[in-house]
Amino acid sequence: MGANDAWAVGGLTFHQGWLVVHWDGSLWEVAATGPCPWFLNDAWGTAENDVWAVGDEGAILHWDGTRWSPVASGVSANLQKVCGVAPDDIWATGDGGAAIHWDGERWSDESGGIGFELLDLWGSGPADVWATARDPDGTGSVMVHWDGAEWTAAGPPDPYVSLICGLAPDDVWALGSRLSHWDGAGWREEPPCPAVSHPHSLWCAPGGDLWVTGSWATASDAVARWRP
Repeated sequence: MGANDAWAVGGLTFHQGWLVVHWDGSLWEVAATGPCPWFLNDAWGTAENDVWAVGDEGAILHWDGTRWSPVASGVSANLQKVCGVAPDDIWATGDGGAAIHWDGERWSDESGGIGFELLDLWGSGPADVWATARDPDGTGSVMVHWDGAEWTAAGPPDPYVSLICGLAPDDVWALGSRLSHWDGAGWREEPPCPAVSHPHSLWCAPGGDLWVTGSWATASDAVARWRP
């Protein structure tokens, strides 16, 4: 959307239900709330009248510019991430390897037997979607790639990779115990990112800068900017 049109989602305190808030350029306001049993975990949109939010137990809501409405996902897993490249090309992923795709009319299951928790998600087109995933034995994490037909392991040699973002098919960044870059042919380890000991999110700015939120070793909250 834009500087005067941003959305954030989450849950009310004491497990009272889900929450959607909107930024209009000057302040955040509550846009919608709903009862438990689920919370919302992520939101993404293509336009001011096309915003998606995903949450627990397969919950999906859609904003059409007037109201938030539930949309059937076809899954019961907790959905953690949603992103896309067009109104008819959107992905949502989550627990248990859940991976579903919106084609403009309905959500369909494209998990392909991944079988383990998907942590972060980014894609550039119908045949180029990356996701980080928790290793089935719980000791680390891996990365998988969707080529338009199936998911395959295709990540950098980082046993703790958890975050991913990108700007193009040949410009993708992954962060875990180290920072790695995909140039379209292979992964390359980059100089260390600022010392965010527990990164929570990674964003690639259009100019090429990387922004990381998380926590420092000596503080609870941190925001770092890294210029490749």
